[in-house]
Amino acid sequence: MQVMENRDLISEFFAENKKEIADNDFSRKVINRLPETRDRQWIVLIMAALGTSLTLFLGFYTGLFAFICDFMQHVSPFVIIGVVIVFPLVLMPIIFTQKYGFAKNGWY
Repeated sequence: MQVMENRDLISEFFAENKKEIADNDFSRKVINRLPETRDRQWIVLIMAALGTSLTLFLGFYTGLFAFICDFMQHVSPFVIIGVVIVFPLVLMPIIFTQKYGFAKNGWY
């Protein structure tokens, strides 16, 4: 595997040629000059409440919830169970390849 050998050579090169740079309290000075962080959790809560309210309003106003309930009465319970079981099985490989990617590990 040419790719793995190159990665090993690069890692070995950087490990051998590692040089420490004097900090001279630079990091501490930068951290002390940063502005104080404020708690903005309330924004998340307000936006979640607004989104939920808007979804419920539009769902009831347009009759979407009634349509979904009416539609679900005509669907077999086995179809619903099958969709609930199969959907994650189809989605997990897609999420896994996007998050970890095969090319990162030398798999193509």
